[in-house]
Amino acid sequence: MARARRRNIATGMDKIVTDLVTRCEDPLRDLDAYDRLEEIDLDRVPGWLEDVRVAERSLQRFRQQLEALVGERRCGWCDEPIYGRPDRAFCSTRCRVANHRANKKQREAADA
Repeated sequence: MARARRRNIATGMDKIVTDLVTRCEDPLRDLDAYDRLEEIDLDRVPGWLEDVRVAERSLQRFRQQLEALVGERRCGWCDEPIYGRPDRAFCSTRCRVANHRANKKQREAADA
């Protein structure tokens, strides 16, 4: 499962990088340098801003996928690597539920 996911992410990364380059190339080519900002055609700026926003979102997804590939995050219950969403604390529903039940027992024991 993890290998297939990594293959899919690697294929998706090529598409994201190509998209980023394509979307950022035109505004950067036209600007050429920040010191020429007064020469910009202001009618084109809203389109450039939208392209940059889309590219930023693509880059954020790309970063999240790379972080998921590295597997630096560990499950809070079984200490296995976590893949997928960057906000996950557990590798599976089983581990999440086991942690919840263990904490519930600890709370009940403390209240008694």
